[in-house]
Amino acid sequence: MAEDNASNNAETQKQQCIFCKIIAGKVASRKVYEDDKCVALLDINPANPGHTLILPKEHQTILPLMREDEASHLFKIAKKVSMAQIRALKADGTNIFVANGAAAGQKSPHLMIHVIPRREKDGITAFTLPKNTIGNEDQDKLRVAIKQKVNEHFGIKETEHVQIEAPKPEKVEHIAPPEEMSDEEALEDTVPPEEVMSKGKFDLDSISRLFGK
Repeated sequence: MAEDNASNNAETQKQQCIFCKIIAGKVASRKVYEDDKCVALLDINPANPGHTLILPKEHQTILPLMREDEASHLFKIAKKVSMAQIRALKADGTNIFVANGAAAGQKSPHLMIHVIPRREKDGITAFTLPKNTIGNEDQDKLRVAIKQKVNEHFGIKETEHVQIEAPKPEKVEHIAPPEEMSDEEALEDTVPPEEVMSKGKFDLDSISRLFGK
């Protein structure tokens, strides 16, 4: 009985969903992409010109409830739409985001990925996040709580119980002032011995390797 009620509620919600009607072609839209799993269309109230919504064709409410293969496909399309915006609109960048739940700013019961082209000083401030300070003890508790649920999701079994580790003070080593070090010693202190070249110099290839290039 409970499953029947849930199924009926889902069907009712789907019938009332404006985005399901758009997907079904009952409401006009400006599509930029469509396949058997999703559709991408221009937002009628865009944050910036070219603001695109990527919608799963199957009615879904929030991302965590989607199958992983479906979610993966949506973000694959989001990546390509983002690149298309940058190239076609000469955008300086893009924001790609999902609002899961009213507290996160979700306005519609149908899941969607927003892809918004951005320009310098375009006036959008929604992505200016506050910088809060959280104590080390609380951060450790948060890490443990999230890690345990992530492990459950992926079926990872810890070999030992996750312990909350107290922050360790950084080890400070004495570094001789420049006047106490020769040029050769200073060079050896900053790069591996194999990078040290003759007469205290190294070439461009050595510099590239230092930066992992």
